[in-house]
Amino acid sequence: MVAVGSPRLLFIEDDPSLREAVGVALRRAGYEVRADPDGSDIAETVTAFHPDLAILDVRLPTRDDGFDLALRLRSMTEIPVLFVTAADDLEDRLRGFSVGADDYLVKPFAIAELLARVRAVLRRAGRLTSPTHEVCDLMVDEANRTVRRAGIEIVLTKTEFELLNLLARNAG
Repeated sequence: MVAVGSPRLLFIEDDPSLREAVGVALRRAGYEVRADPDGSDIAETVTAFHPDLAILDVRLPTRDDGFDLALRLRSMTEIPVLFVTAADDLEDRLRGFSVGADDYLVKPFAIAELLARVRAVLRRAGRLTSPTHEVCDLMVDEANRTVRRAGIEIVLTKTEFELLNLLARNAG
């Protein structure tokens, strides 16, 4: 389940196992994710998907590397860019920021750190919405820590809220 108004993340990574693992983690965190292996159709993807953040690997097997994709993205839209890459030389990091990166995370990384950086970049860009989960007539608003059922507010303890929020996030 994706939260109502969830930020949309475009994730371009050529490693299929990493693409799958990170995609699952981002979806579990409540984001809508489009994961692509190379970004070859990035213009069409941006037009159809309208991402709020692009997460790009630098080293891709196609003609365009992540730096080239970031430049193309910047020419089309103002979405923030987060590089997630093994390219850890100072020159690579500086080039990443020069082509418009909002953040740069070197592989290997902890998923928790990636999620924190995604939230920070989205927040700075003004693209982080209040995660609200809807299950039937139940609305769980994470930011305001409120729950409504059929429009009526339900008062819960901290533990009850956390449990219900977890269940609503993972509905189904």
